[in-house]
Amino acid sequence: APVAPSPHLTRVHAKPDTMFEKSIPAHDGGTLDIDLDTGGEIHITGTDDAKVTVNTSLAGPAWQGTTVELSEHDGEVRLESRFEPTSGPQQFDNTFTIMVPKHFNVRLQSAGGSVTISDVEGKFSGTTGGGSIGIDHAKGTASLATGGGDLRLPDSHLEGSIATGAGMTTLQKVTGKTAPLSAGRHQPPHYRGQRKRRSRSS
Repeated sequence: APVAPSPHLTRVHAKPDTMFEKSIPAHDGGTLDIDLDTGGEIHITGTDDAKVTVNTSLAGPAWQGTTVELSEHDGEVRLESRFEPTSGPQQFDNTFTIMVPKHFNVRLQSAGGSVTISDVEGKFSGTTGGGSIGIDHAKGTASLATGGGDLRLPDSHLEGSIATGAGMTTLQKVTGKTAPLSAGRHQPPHYRGQRKRRSRSS
């Protein structure tokens, strides 16, 4: 069934070097669903606040067609970025700095960009088309992959796998059964971009 628009929906048509902040109430055990057609650096940090706060910086030659949406439905907070193709270069320089409750799940799909997750306990899954993955002072299960980039995993307890198509792996004080995979041992899924949005049942 169609989902009614959230009252917390934010839609921003970005200007050069646009910066903005938006918060949505959230509680421990929820999920942050990130879906970025434009890609961008993603920095996620756990806090004691009962909300998800997104600080966004948007820039790059293709800013004219950029749209960002932040919404909430049934305990799931969703961050999306889309763009309308133009005749110019499809290049973006975006950064998403996100604060979530300390017990929160993260699911992501990004065209590219580094990902860091700090001080969060939960389930972490998804892919980025390229860029480093860093997880520190975190606990839970992981199923993450990057098309290419270093893996940095300090001071965490993780089960599952974190993989890269090419890059170095650095482990420091990591417990659990997580097995980072080095270059040549992993072929990441192709990120198609501009795909159909995932449907959610009410």
